[in-house]
Amino acid sequence: MLPLALASPLGFLLPGVFALGTGLPLGLLLLLFARLGRGQALKGMRHLGSALLRGAGGVFVVLGILDTVLYWNL
Repeated sequence: MLPLALASPLGFLLPGVFALGTGLPLGLLLLLFARLGRGQALKGMRHLGSALLRGAGGVFVVLGILDTVLYWNL
């Protein structure tokens, strides 16, 4: 991060953007716990996580097929 910040003209903004990008998910998680309660929030995250895993699996299958087709010139 530091070499990139020093090389860029607006590099002094990069550490702040990095801090916001890493802290924002934690803040949203804490807000979710405060709003819904711990049990309800964890249940919702479990359902969301399951959907995201299935979606990511589908993307990887499609990319694997595409890679195979392009590699073997099918």
